[in-house]
Amino acid sequence: MTAADHLTPIEPVPPPARSAGLTGAAVGLFLQAVILGVAGAVAAVQALGLTLDLLVGIVWALVRSVGIDAGTPDLFPDLAIDNLDTYLLLAVIGACLLLLSRHEVRLGQALLAGDPEAVPSAVGLQWWFLGIGALFAFWTLVITEDAVLFPVVAVVLPLVVLALVAIGGGRPFPRGAGGDSSFGGSERWNFRSRTERREALLALVFLAPAFAVFYGFFFYPLGRLMHFAVYQQNRTGTAERYVGFGQLTDVLSGDEFREGLQHTLTYVLFTVPAGLVLGIVLAVVANRRLRGIKFFQTVLSSTVATSVAVASVIFFVLLNPQVGYFKVNWLAEPDQVLFGVSLSSIWQNLGLTFIIVLAGLQAVPDELVESATLDGAGPIRRFFSVTLPIISPTLLFLIVVLTVFAFQAFAQIDILTAGGPAGASETLVFKIFQRQQPIDLGEGSAMALGLFGITFLVTMGQFLILDRRVHYGS
Repeated sequence: MTAADHLTPIEPVPPPARSAGLTGAAVGLFLQAVILGVAGAVAAVQALGLTLDLLVGIVWALVRSVGIDAGTPDLFPDLAIDNLDTYLLLAVIGACLLLLSRHEVRLGQALLAGDPEAVPSAVGLQWWFLGIGALFAFWTLVITEDAVLFPVVAVVLPLVVLALVAIGGGRPFPRGAGGDSSFGGSERWNFRSRTERREALLALVFLAPAFAVFYGFFFYPLGRLMHFAVYQQNRTGTAERYVGFGQLTDVLSGDEFREGLQHTLTYVLFTVPAGLVLGIVLAVVANRRLRGIKFFQTVLSSTVATSVAVASVIFFVLLNPQVGYFKVNWLAEPDQVLFGVSLSSIWQNLGLTFIIVLAGLQAVPDELVESATLDGAGPIRRFFSVTLPIISPTLLFLIVVLTVFAFQAFAQIDILTAGGPAGASETLVFKIFQRQQPIDLGEGSAMALGLFGITFLVTMGQFLILDRRVHYGS
């Protein structure tokens, strides 16, 4: 009996099981690869053809320049060198599309081979394609009002692939940072389970009203705003013509926009720091366990119920140089008008700041304050070392909210100064309001987009810079 007789025979490994859903998803990936490959090839060919035309023009100009003085006028004709950035952009787009097409083919082959790691990779890529396709569809259907087949396919095809992945048993949601699905649960998703279907349907039912509200009151108006920013209306608004992004760049680089932005930033600097500091001081003073303190807390927070119109009229009377209490001429002086208007906003927003800071102060654990007191820390040191770090998330929220309020200020300026004197208080919102006529609609829309972009960048900058100094305790 030989040693080979004692060896256990190795059973053949069965081929990986493939479901019909994953097979269909692989076919969808191959179809996406074909579309991306064709688009990339077209972009690459266009870039190559334009580059060859440029090179031929340069060579022909050099041939013609033989024996000619280099200082001869019009030695080099129009060679379209100004469009060199377009050639490079087309080349980069073509190369990226071809690489994505190759990656799609590999993912499809991996799905057909039954590779379990291919499912989350394919799902993540489909969600990226779905977002990009939604942006393309939003641009073509809402902004340019031109129904294009490619954006529709770019949205429908990823949805079909994700649905096929779900039918095949894969979880059609991207992975989170830790490697698990962002929507929780295991990587395997039982689409045929009644519980899974009920939860997915329930999630869609709860999300549908929010999507409808966001689309109707944010995304659609934003799309129309972008549409008007690249079109120019006639005087009656009955006709329009496409002027492109030239109108947008001209407005954003013009003196009117720059002047309005300067007034807006000045107004922000007047209102946000002063309103925040006063709200903190009043909240700290009112955060006491004393008899009757609730009355003072109610009085200090009462301005939150005051409308902009009421607050503006009150300060219009207080600052009136003839019959006012202070008898100052701030609202008529170009150098002081923004400061005078900002007093109304500071007073009106003081109640909101006071309430939010007071709520944050009341959430500070008494044990920490008592421990700091036993360690010999005084009131000022306790505030800056214990209280302030704990309420820092609240202060970050207030800074962002007050900044957005200041960028959107309009009613108080319209009531108190009407943009005067001599346009010294015309903020961006006020300048946008002045451009209501159809012929000025494009310019006003471009200003509104500029204001939206600046507000967004300022808000994101506040989160990125201040969030590092915010303490989120458990």
